[in-house]
Amino acid sequence: MGEEGVGRWEALEFAAGAACVAGRGDICPTGGRAKAVVACRVAIAPATAGSSPIEPSFQDFRSMPVRSTTVDHVLKRLESLGDPKRVAFNEKRGAKGAQFGVKTGDLREVAKELKTDHALALELWATKNLDAQMLAVLICTSKELSARELGAWVKAAKYAWVADWLNTYVVAKHPGKEALRVKWLEAKDPMHARSAWHLTGERVQKDRDGLDLDGLLDRIEAELEHAKPETQWTMNACLAHIGAHSAKHRERAIAIGESLGLYRDYPVSKGCTSPYAPEWIAKMAKG
Repeated sequence: MGEEGVGRWEALEFAAGAACVAGRGDICPTGGRAKAVVACRVAIAPATAGSSPIEPSFQDFRSMPVRSTTVDHVLKRLESLGDPKRVAFNEKRGAKGAQFGVKTGDLREVAKELKTDHALALELWATKNLDAQMLAVLICTSKELSARELGAWVKAAKYAWVADWLNTYVVAKHPGKEALRVKWLEAKDPMHARSAWHLTGERVQKDRDGLDLDGLLDRIEAELEHAKPETQWTMNACLAHIGAHSAKHRERAIAIGESLGLYRDYPVSKGCTSPYAPEWIAKMAKG
């Protein structure tokens, strides 16, 4: 499934996180600016003497460069790219709060223009606007976030799409991610736990040395069925990764998936792989 394959927490979760990309391993205190940012001056038709400056239209903002700009200019640019259908799409899948409904492709284009700008990312995240936060994820510098700041971002990212972008593009690149993984595996907050299981699944794929896979399967077997929906998604993904990447543990991982039956009837698009662990394991192991 492509980027548009978001799902709901209980049944239509972000399925890019499932094995919708065949053969892919993953399933698919903020503060002010550190330094003053030079405001971008938009070239507008000159005003006559004594008149007020002409306010740029949304079309102006759609085409204007956004590099070296203020957070207000970026927000207006995002608003100009908004789509009511995308807003409805996000809300149907659990998004709450302010948003413009910017498509992910457009967000990536704006991020490409802005390039990395950590100070601006902090301001964008602080707006609590969904689109601004997704853009912040794309332009921030992971290592410049303290563990406390990163924890605050993870806890605040309630919508699956924002959470999964944050885990993939920021948390997974943070120099302190292993310490956070261990700490958050015991966290009561479901978003911290979601991130911890995401990181654990990543380690299962890339660096299993030192991981107690039997212990992880014990815990998954005991906790997965009754875990918070937000946490279930990445815990289930970790189960699938253990089964797919460790032949020694494959049979047990499949048995756990069959016994629990989680996501057995999950609706998937044509060409996508179900997040139901036995099917997912078979797909990844084969690939």
